[in-house]
Amino acid sequence: MMYRRRNTKPEIETHKIKEFQQLLVKYGQGTGIDPFARNCQHAYFTNDINPDTLAKDHMDAYDYLNHFDKSMKFDFIIFDPPFSDRMAKDKYGTSNLYSAESSKASRCQNLGARLLRTGGFFIKAGYNSNPPAYFLELRELCLLACGGNRNDIIFSVWEKTMDLDEWMIK
Repeated sequence: MMYRRRNTKPEIETHKIKEFQQLLVKYGQGTGIDPFARNCQHAYFTNDINPDTLAKDHMDAYDYLNHFDKSMKFDFIIFDPPFSDRMAKDKYGTSNLYSAESSKASRCQNLGARLLRTGGFFIKAGYNSNPPAYFLELRELCLLACGGNRNDIIFSVWEKTMDLDEWMIK
């Protein structure tokens, strides 16, 4: 577990935050997928609903994750959606993208976790440390305290230790 204190306003682009970059270098090796990429180019498969970003595809995140063949497996997934209405408004010009409907974000997380290979990593940024799926195990946690009355940002890394079918049998 890492702990960092920052006294300045955190970056709007999460992938530019040093602590998140360190986790991407450590766990983001191989073929990855980023359904909320914006301008982050760490994963090979990148998507963002906003067409004015560097992402290769521009679809709703759930539709994007759902369009992959279920037999495809990735080494890592970066899950960095807007975590609040304000962040959605700053990044996309509209609120209520994924932050207002928690079930939509949960469905995206579950679908993304199923696309991981066994031993793959789910790298998550947000305001909570909830597991992205019940069959993943926490490997690392980084709390970024932003100071004052601003929300802390929590980066968590989860590993898929066995396939879902194996997990259900045990």
